[in-house]
Amino acid sequence: MEITKFLQRCESLRTAQVYDKPPPTLFGNSAMMIDVASSVILGGKNVEEGFGIAFRVIQDFQLDAFKVYSKVCKQLVQQENYSEILQLVKCVSESGIAAEKDCDQILLRCVEEMADVPSDELEKLIQGMRSDEIKVRVEVL
Repeated sequence: MEITKFLQRCESLRTAQVYDKPPPTLFGNSAMMIDVASSVILGGKNVEEGFGIAFRVIQDFQLDAFKVYSKVCKQLVQQENYSEILQLVKCVSESGIAAEKDCDQILLRCVEEMADVPSDELEKLIQGMRSDEIKVRVEVL
């Protein structure tokens, strides 16, 4: 119920969205549940607003958190919303169950999604990485 109310509130703040397929539900397969969790993260006014609810969905339904975060990253990159990528990483880091490498992997995934990103934005994402090995991999890309 909390997820439904949250998404309904977020949708009411935007223009009506037309679905070419039924909206995702927690009663579907894991891919559909991942869609719900990523929609919750992206649905609020910022990443932090929906993260707590989505985090509980990830835990309760034992979803692959990296798949959820990767889906969110892809959307944030497409929207050119780079500051929210760093906010996502902060939320993941502060969740208490993510390893340091998990945050670097999220940032790496975002960088891999980027095509024509301003160099200053790319530099901010690289600075957010902790592993020198990951930083080197990014520089090679």
